[in-house]
Amino acid sequence: MTRSQLTTLAAGAAIALSPLAADGTALAAAAPAPRITIVNCAGHKVVAPREYVLACGDGDTALTRLHWSNWGAPTATATATEELNLCVPDCVEGKLARFAVTVAAERLREHRYTEVVVTARAGRPSGVHRVERWYPIKPGQ
Repeated sequence: MTRSQLTTLAAGAAIALSPLAADGTALAAAAPAPRITIVNCAGHKVVAPREYVLACGDGDTALTRLHWSNWGAPTATATATEELNLCVPDCVEGKLARFAVTVAAERLREHRYTEVVVTARAGRPSGVHRVERWYPIKPGQ
């Protein structure tokens, strides 16, 4: 087969494999879906983080071992461990409490989650709220 015949055959195959409209014209390929992100403490957009610091000022509250089940949905949910400095007797000497939580990243704005809801599941220290709402910073802040 000549090069010209191969080129014609390849072009025909490409058209045959392209999605067609009802009138037989080729449809344009759909644009890829935008990536859904959340902004971390450094001001960077991240996708489905495995760790996420909630208290950006001092790092005394963080989520670890995040396992997301539906990242990209209007509300993404995860199980995680919250690590919280109890700041007793003070934040420098305070002990770290670790307890199981569920996490919901929600309120999609411009393809990023703008609210994180953390709900304690078990082992929550006394005085710690069962449900906490956190608001990630905007990109570049």
